[in-house]
Amino acid sequence: MEKKVVLFGTKLPADVNSEHPWLHIIAGSATHTFIAVIDDKTNKLNGYFAFGPKEGLGIFNEPLEKMDLNHNMYEQDKMIIDEFINGTAAQDDRCKYAVEFQTVDPQDQERFDKKVIATGNSYSPLPSTKYRLAPSESDGTVNCNKGSYNLLKQAGVSKQLLKAIGERIPGKIWGWGQDMPWTQEEQQKAQEKQ
Repeated sequence: MEKKVVLFGTKLPADVNSEHPWLHIIAGSATHTFIAVIDDKTNKLNGYFAFGPKEGLGIFNEPLEKMDLNHNMYEQDKMIIDEFINGTAAQDDRCKYAVEFQTVDPQDQERFDKKVIATGNSYSPLPSTKYRLAPSESDGTVNCNKGSYNLLKQAGVSKQLLKAIGERIPGKIWGWGQDMPWTQEEQQKAQEKQ
């Protein structure tokens, strides 16, 4: 079964700003990234990973225990994935960027796609982990861009390629390129150092 991993870069979803419309004034050109794994033959969505606050809460400093990092899909993300699957362009400028990760060997592609899904599902933040629109590498805060970058890195995409992709994504991609501890053990060690 062929699949494809797609990284999307979009405007900050309206879902995030529903309770905080002033956020667009502050965030302006902020870019939200997320990852979708789509079955090429059935067009079924097999994986969706978006790191962000649930229900517009905690834009700057929300404990991740109050969030659902990859199960509650932003409505805008769903529309963009559907448009991508159906080959229809968005009627507005919501989607700024999309890139498919493809390998030469189909068997390698299948392994990579499964690795992305397994890696995304393996991330479990400590309750003390905080979300910030503009995270810091040193204090362990996260956001969508930092999460997307690290998911792809953990799945085997080189830092060099991820850096090149980051240079192409329009808007502010705060957190892209920042490393973050992935496993709970790594997270615990990082917090103990602070």
